Amino acid sequence: MLHFPTWGENLMRQALKTSLFIFTTGILLAGIPPAEAYFSAHPLQEYEQGLKYLNNYRGNPQALLEASNVFDHIIQNHPDSPLGYLGMSQLKTLEAHRYDQHYNIKIITEEALPLALKAMHAGPTLNMVHDNYDRFEKIFSENDEAQDYVRTQLSLFPEKSATYLALGDYLSDQGDFEKALEYYKIALRFSLEDPEKLIIMRRIAQIYSQELPDAVLAAEFYEAALKINEHLPAVWESLGKIYFQLHRYDLSVQNLKKALDVFNTPELRQQLLEAQALDIKQHADNSQNTSLHSPATNLYYKTNEEPDAFMNFQQTMAVGIPDSPHTLLKMAH
Repeated sequence: MLHFPTWGENLMRQALKTSLFIFTTGILLAGIPPAEAYFSAHPLQEYEQGLKYLNNYRGNPQALLEASNVFDHIIQNHPDSPLGYLGMSQLKTLEAHRYDQHYNIKIITEEALPLALKAMHAGPTLNMVHDNYDRFEKIFSENDEAQDYVRTQLSLFPEKSATYLALGDYLSDQGDFEKALEYYKIALRFSLEDPEKLIIMRRIAQIYSQELPDAVLAAEFYEAALKINEHLPAVWESLGKIYFQLHRYDLSVQNLKKALDVFNTPELRQQLLEAQALDIKQHADNSQNTSLHSPATNLYYKTNEEPDAFMNFQQTMAVGIPDSPHTLLKMAH
């Protein structure tokens, strides 16, 4: 079911902000140690090392693991320092980030924000702690704007591709990726413009790549995106990693090489070397490269879960939605 935050939820959010303000003001009035007290050389140096891992993150889980270990070490050994909580909050925010200004709000609310509050409690005079907390104001504000936009689209344009794209984005931000996929695929069927098709294909591919892993389908949608615009370095990088998972090392090498010309990161160089070595071994063993294929499955909208707001286009939502991007495009107007 599509869920919009209730008045009570918004009230709880505001109460949290108010209580934080009162708490922080009380500490300031009571008197606290100077900011330098929180910057012992050891935790600050560790925090900066953790930030380096975050800054180098390009979808590699190992980078987040290394950063997490650093920030957790600060929390364990310097529990009164805000830096460990601050770093972990930034890490969770990075995990929640999806594309453009979109975030998984569930991760933000349940993980990143509580850690930011702990950092505020431990270091209420530090600008970097306040700057981190201010980011959540912006994230929640943009999520509210997206919610309003969805309502407007539903009211004015219930059968336009932009409506389904907006619904897919909103549901994806709430962490409902299965339902988001349904709306994205309907949007792709109705979309007439190549730039919009490109956005939708990349959204779908990302879900299959990260949220609901299906490497074959992720590769198909990324390849379809390249047919619209062949110069997409981030897609080359993603395809290189996906083909590596599928043991298509020749295609992995091909895409990683193109991505490396743009990004040139140590992680990409290392993965390219591994892909090249495995490609050579694969050819030496006379292995057979298997072709990508789509599972013969369709997604169907469940009418018993249909929100009342969508009754005006029930027939559209009940149609079977193919997985293949090629089939979806053939069905487009």
